[in-house]
Amino acid sequence: DEAVLADGVQVLSGRHQHGNTDGTYAHGEVRFERVTVGKRAWIGANAVVMADVGREATVGAGAVVAKPVPAAGKVG
Repeated sequence: DEAVLADGVQVLSGRHQHGNTDGTYAHGEVRFERVTVGKRAWIGANAVVMADVGREATVGAGAVVAKPVPAAGKVG
């Protein structure tokens, strides 16, 4: 609710979409995870989000979110 995602933002299904059980990315196990964006969060242009973004958090333009951002936290 009330979250703002600027142009070019990518929200992926977690950090482990490409498996790597045999040393290559072509044949490994793929794992998808739910990624959430909290109420009134703001995500800047061209950010890549691979982990949860908390309520009222701010993600700067071009940032890469690989670990959860706490409520009212800031990245980038």
